[in-house]
Amino acid sequence: RPVFDAALSAWSTTRNSQDNHATSFIAYDENGAAHTVTLKYNIRPPVGTLAHWVVTVESTDTATGNADTSATWSSLLNTADLYFNGDGSLNSASDSTIIIDPYNTTVGNINFPINWGTLNAYDGIVQFEGDSSARSIDVTGYAAGELQNITVNDTGLVTGNFTNGRNLVLAQIALYTFDNPGGLEKSGGNNYLPTLNSGGATDNAPGTGGSGTLVPSALEGSNVDLAEQFVNLITAQRGFQSNARVITTANDMLGELVSIAR
Repeated sequence: RPVFDAALSAWSTTRNSQDNHATSFIAYDENGAAHTVTLKYNIRPPVGTLAHWVVTVESTDTATGNADTSATWSSLLNTADLYFNGDGSLNSASDSTIIIDPYNTTVGNINFPINWGTLNAYDGIVQFEGDSSARSIDVTGYAAGELQNITVNDTGLVTGNFTNGRNLVLAQIALYTFDNPGGLEKSGGNNYLPTLNSGGATDNAPGTGGSGTLVPSALEGSNVDLAEQFVNLITAQRGFQSNARVITTANDMLGELVSIAR
């Protein structure tokens, strides 16, 4: 609605500062420090048939509340212009990248884009009659975090869990298959070496290419041939019994010799 601008002594469609709609979100610099970024929307006189809004940007250090050295759009202006069609869809935006200088040095600047949405569509910012509700829906920045623990799933993905709530895939465990596993050469300690007979190794993700799957957080059971081990045990027992009998016979013979010598 028209309001009276005392400075210009005229009526204008520009809103007073208290009528601004503001929305805030958190951005993180390269040191992991949080900055509260505030966007303020203020209506301006229409340009032809297009509704016109300007968006100002401010930034403060979240921990201290102190204003950052500067916060501008990439055009080096403190405002970006948004124009809307008569049906409420976004017609154009003059800028969509914010630059924050928290430490009065270009080295530590934070540059990040604002996605206003698709032009002439309704998947982003729009203008409809009613209370303003523009807000950030998806923020991709995160605070600095430390590796808290590691998990491995059945497909071999090694995921790191960080203290800032992020879960990132750090590595992929591969399993190797051979055309002739029986041709592998034992090298001790349950380790094997490929040979010409076994063929070359083919790496696969667990569960693919004929390889097995992983069972995370499980204790491996015995992987030996129990029947073979029982046979070896019986053979060793029989051998011990035979040796014991030889020792007994030799002891008896020595006893007889001692008796004859007397």
